[in-house]
Amino acid sequence: MSLPQLITQEQFTTALVSGITIPHTSSTALFDFGHRLIDWINITDNKYWACWNPKEQNDIIIDFGNIAIIHVKLISEKVLFCRPENGAAEDLPKEFGNGAIGIMLFCMIENGEIEELALEDIPKDDEVLASPKADEKEVPDFDWI
Repeated sequence: MSLPQLITQEQFTTALVSGITIPHTSSTALFDFGHRLIDWINITDNKYWACWNPKEQNDIIIDFGNIAIIHVKLISEKVLFCRPENGAAEDLPKEFGNGAIGIMLFCMIENGEIEELALEDIPKDDEVLASPKADEKEVPDFDWI
């Protein structure tokens, strides 16, 4: 028994190419959204860190292990993914993809498409019930990344 994917490969690719729609249009709303995104990334237990780009307005730098890996541009009603000039996105495609998925999940939470769960509400591996069809191999989500 597998759960439905939150993000399909097609949605992932479309988001990377065209961006993700968000309802924020004013510069104040974009700034608030950006701060929530930065806080969410930095508070979450992961290897990513985020901050405003001091050189460019409405640009958030996503860092992985002290390497800028993603630039997130906030424009009216859209979040755009940009690769930094350092080549890190090409050198670390899995880390770029995982970071992008995290940003997409945040946008889905902001857009009311999914609900954020508290970490203590997520079942541990030993608490998850075994599938009745144990002989069927489950395909992990996002195996295409």
